[in-house]
Amino acid sequence: MTRWCKAMLDSYVRAKKSGQEWELHDIQVLSGLISYYRMIEQDYINYVLHTYSEKNRFDIEASMKADLSA
Repeated sequence: MTRWCKAMLDSYVRAKKSGQEWELHDIQVLSGLISYYRMIEQDYINYVLHTYSEKNRFDIEASMKADLSA
C-alpha cells in the first residue's frame, strides 16, 4: 500500500469524524484502491484497515459502504 493511499485513507477518516462529506467519486477511488490492494496484499491491507479503524475508533469499511450506497 502506497503512502498516497494511506494518506487518502487517513484523510477520509478525519473528514468523516469531523462531519465533512467526501464526493462520491473520491470514495469510489479509495474503495477501488482498497479492492486492488486486497488482490495483491490481502493480509497487509486488512491489517492496515483494522489498525486505522482501531486507532480512530471508526469503522472505515462500514462507513464507505454506507456512503457508496447512499
